[in-house]
Amino acid sequence: MSISGNRASGATLEVIQSCLGYLPEFAGSEMPELYYDDRLGSNFEGSGAEPVSSGLRHEVSRQVASAFTWCIERFPISSRDPATGGLRPTVTALCIGRSLRAGRLLSASSPQAPGIIFLAADWPLRTPYRLASLIAHESIHQALYAREAQFSPVRPSSLGYSPWKNTLRPGRWVWHAFWTFSFQLTMLGEAIHSDRPILAGDSSLLGFVADMYSRVGLCLRSLEDSDIVTRPELERCQAALAIVDLVAENLADVDDFGRVKAMAEAASFREFRDWALMMVSQSADSRG
Repeated sequence: MSISGNRASGATLEVIQSCLGYLPEFAGSEMPELYYDDRLGSNFEGSGAEPVSSGLRHEVSRQVASAFTWCIERFPISSRDPATGGLRPTVTALCIGRSLRAGRLLSASSPQAPGIIFLAADWPLRTPYRLASLIAHESIHQALYAREAQFSPVRPSSLGYSPWKNTLRPGRWVWHAFWTFSFQLTMLGEAIHSDRPILAGDSSLLGFVADMYSRVGLCLRSLEDSDIVTRPELERCQAALAIVDLVAENLADVDDFGRVKAMAEAASFREFRDWALMMVSQSADSRG
């Protein structure tokens, strides 16, 4: 299957430009290879997932294809090869598992396995949107790995607060989290704004976006306060958050997004405050 075209609007493309320094092309994208091989079962250990049963694989393949198509109509799944300057796909293979927790979706990728993405869900899915956003999320991880191979803007040995893990994390992963979740949020936010009926299929999607928005803001604060990245990179991140803010503002008239966003921001800040107080307490205890 091959898809071409560009249905993304300005905000998504502006954030991509801020992150990578260039705009990847919307080129014809072949559906990646799907892997269900039971021999991959060991790869799921500790991930909260297991292999997909043979009876589910036909339907799962259909749903993954639907999510991939929805994603690439809105998001350029490509990056520039640092060596040649040519276009290359950021997703070439999908390793599919079944999530062991009801309603939970998982994704992962690694710089040691370029183009290969792990996806797991509690199959079957009602809608493709969250899964599609995870494909975009992992695509950006892949593009960031390529950026790092040329030059990393992250200060060595830096640490920062991760709003998703609610703990200290290496600065590299806080930086990755800021960009990958910013793209995921922007793509979903623009889709909701332009196509309200998608909320009918997944009423929790608005809360999912609101929660992500609150954590992206805290993630930028972590990059700033912990001096994780270079000044030019921090300015890129700040410019991107300003675009993300506009996407959130455009959702103000969608159902009760304002109320949901306020609740998500309060909850995320409480987590951060409790973590910060715990860190202060531990520091005081260590000093006796």
